[in-house]
Amino acid sequence: MKRILLITDNLDAVSGGAEKQIYLLATGLVQRGWEVEILVLQSNCRDQGLFERERIRVFVENIRRVYSFQGYRLAYKWREIISRRRYCAVFTYHFGSDLWASIFLRPDFSGLIVSMRRDDGFWMRPYHPWVYRYVIHPRVDLICAVSDHVKEGIISREGVKEEKVRVIYNGVELNRFTPQPKVGGNEFILLYVANFSSVKNHITLLEAVRRLKGKMGRFKLLLAGRDKGEEGRLRGFVQRYGLENEVEFLGERRDIPGLIESADVCLQVSLSEGMSNTLLEYMAGARPVVASDIVSNREVLSETGVLVDPNDPEEIASVILDLYLSPEQRREIGLLARKRVEEFFSVDRMIDEYESLLKEAICEM
Repeated sequence: MKRILLITDNLDAVSGGAEKQIYLLATGLVQRGWEVEILVLQSNCRDQGLFERERIRVFVENIRRVYSFQGYRLAYKWREIISRRRYCAVFTYHFGSDLWASIFLRPDFSGLIVSMRRDDGFWMRPYHPWVYRYVIHPRVDLICAVSDHVKEGIISREGVKEEKVRVIYNGVELNRFTPQPKVGGNEFILLYVANFSSVKNHITLLEAVRRLKGKMGRFKLLLAGRDKGEEGRLRGFVQRYGLENEVEFLGERRDIPGLIESADVCLQVSLSEGMSNTLLEYMAGARPVVASDIVSNREVLSETGVLVDPNDPEEIASVILDLYLSPEQRREIGLLARKRVEEFFSVDRMIDEYESLLKEAICEM
């Protein structure tokens, strides 16, 4: 039976992060003849209709805590559903889903359980690695990491054997992006797509913009994303230093390909990433990227972007100014980035690898 279940803590919207990759994986597998269903444990799903139009059923439970009596009751319900639906594999996203499936579903489920690891553990408290090592990992069959950097962290932090961890890179929909240099426009546009949380490091980027004011012609920094607790602070900074003409807050946006097409330089100054979907989208749009010099970004960009110290606004400003003055360099970097993303990060390549994993597992079951 080619039916799989994806379990996630959150699936509020498919505009970014793990949610976007869940959507791409689910729709890609459906197009290849798999039946995919999704169980959402701890949030609503604003884009449920988007999934259902692709023949993907979404079950929204929205419980408060997965490791509680409520979680146990939900497991009792889902053991019967899983037995009836005869899934061949369960993929779990986020800590809550990993823990819930390994404790409550594993005893009665003989199929494949895959823990999908998408970040470098920046959010973890001291007990999380212990729970993964002694509770979750012994009960899952495979761990999928989105990068070598994430894999290495799992092995060293959680004591997993290397052969139990497989790396499958995220994918990007190449056909949604126009790989052409920007033409025309009266302003030099900088773009940063990221939710407004402290780990995304917007404040250092705004410090860089403050240093650029008066050194460049007309320019604007566009900030697209949902507020995760930082937007008020950032707006206060913009007002304090008179940057209202240089910075625009766009809120959450779905038209990311269009925003990238309008940009001259794209930015990603996060302090931590497993593998940045935004970075892949910038590259698909053939835009020059200025990104944090962190391990995961080096793995994605290789030689096709400019890496900077995310804590140094002077360096960030200097690199942006150099690119502003060098249109030919911007074009060359952007085209190299597009070539790299076509080679290593397409959705088709990602689906190929997950389908291969599933077929291997079914043969071994």
